[in-house]
Parts: sequence; structure tokens; C-alpha cells
Amino acid sequence: FGGGGSFSVDVGSTKWDGETGLSLAAGFSRRIGGALISVSGRRWSRADVTSLSAAPGVAFDVGPVETRLGYHFYETEGVTRLRSQSGDVALTTRVGEKLSITLRGQQQWGSNYGGTRLGLRLWRSF
Repeated sequence: FGGGGSFSVDVGSTKWDGETGLSLAAGFSRRIGGALISVSGRRWSRADVTSLSAAPGVAFDVGPVETRLGYHFYETEGVTRLRSQSGDVALTTRVGEKLSITLRGQQQWGSNYGGTRLGLRLWRSF
């Protein structure tokens, strides 16, 4: 992609309790203008259990703040069915030469639960 993007695929097989499981994961990212667009997904199965996830996102700068917006879908089916989704926002900026701070918020909802998370991260290089 001329240095502006990437693509990856991972295929796997595993045995557990006599059952064979298969997985397929893929990811793609591409810089378009000032934004980095990314999409990843995964499908996994073993016997009568399957799982699927997908996560698109975008990252871009607003002045000195790196902004990241993301969405995540997850579903698993087998003995029971679970489906959840979440959206998140992360804002990162440098505070001095060797310190950065990230504020992150996430809203999650699903068929039988939901919740809100707020996080603060300090990162120091040396």
C-alpha cells in the first residue's frame, strides 16, 4: 500500500478436550488524509460453539490531541447466546517532553448487561 496501510490474516486450529477448533482473524488499516482508518474481525468455532467479533475505528489529530473513536461487536453462540456492543472515545495528549495522558470513555450494551467505563492513563518515557 505504499507505506500508508497494512493488512493481516491469521488462521489457526487447536484441539481441546478432543474437539478441533478453527479461527480466522483479519485486520486492515489505511491512512486516508489525516485519519487512520482500521477494521478488524475474528471468527472462531469449536464443536457447537461459535464466536464472531468486528471492530472498526478511526484515529485523527485535533490540534495537540490524538482522538480515537471505536466500535466493537461481539457475539458468541453455543449453550447460550451472548451479544454485546461497545463504543469508545480516547483522547491523548502530551504533558511535557516525556509524559502523556489519555482519557478514555466506553459505553457497553448487550442482551443481558451494559455499563460505562471511564479511564485515565499516564504514560512516561525514559
